[in-house]
Amino acid sequence: MKTIILNLIILTSLFQLNAQEKKPVHNLVQLVVKVSNIENHSGTLYIALYSNENGFNNKKPIETRHMPVDKNNISLSFNQLPKGTYAILCFQDLNANKKMDFNNFMPDEPWGLSNNISRMGPPSWNDAKFILEGNHSISIELF
Repeated sequence: MKTIILNLIILTSLFQLNAQEKKPVHNLVQLVVKVSNIENHSGTLYIALYSNENGFNNKKPIETRHMPVDKNNISLSFNQLPKGTYAILCFQDLNANKKMDFNNFMPDEPWGLSNNISRMGPPSWNDAKFILEGNHSISIELF
């Protein structure tokens, strides 16, 4: 009997802890990403969403999406995101190797970055970051 009561107390505590950790739904927002300037209608578009500089610099996105490329413009959504600061990096995988290819340290496949920054050298968090405070749509052009 003591074991049953102890197990019930533990289960109740776990449910309460889990309920406390969940964020209220009203604080979650949707981000629609619109990718344009897609010239080659083949391959796969990969989109990575980052929520901090460390994840961005270490290529550890919080969420990723991918879809086949068959038109000039593609839209997709990241749903139920907490409000905060984010950055997006995307590329079009033309040879189906699931990674971005480089030639002499320059991207060899079309790519894009939030805020549409095109620069020499690797992209930076500060150039790509944006604040998401509510439902929002962002446009990215592939280079």
